[in-house]
Amino acid sequence: MYGVRSVLEAPYREAVFTIRDGERFIGLIGFKSTDPLARTTEIGYWLREAWQGRGIVTTAVRALCRMAREELAMRCVAIKCATGNGPSNRIPQRLGFTLDHVEHRAELLEDGRYTDANVYLLNLADRNTSVRP
Repeated sequence: MYGVRSVLEAPYREAVFTIRDGERFIGLIGFKSTDPLARTTEIGYWLREAWQGRGIVTTAVRALCRMAREELAMRCVAIKCATGNGPSNRIPQRLGFTLDHVEHRAELLEDGRYTDANVYLLNLADRNTSVRP
């Protein structure tokens, strides 16, 4: 739960939403690193392993992309995924994000090692761009 703790203890909090199955907490999703002047934001997510593979995060990312465009007037959304995390990478790929670059040593893991991250972008400024169904 290292990732969850770091989100909840961050000095500046952006919109973070819990993901629940009834009353049971199963994950988090939210906006981070938002730049209101550049109109860019990043979506981060975490889901308990037992609930993965059910389309829950894909549905939630789709909803946040709509919110980013329609309510927050963002022009670009990014998602960063550890290069070795196939399930996490498949979410932006499935939704029509484009792999922009690899950020080296992007994330500090709980065991003290760093991992590289794929950085995916979705251009919301183009009205013809939409998240895949």
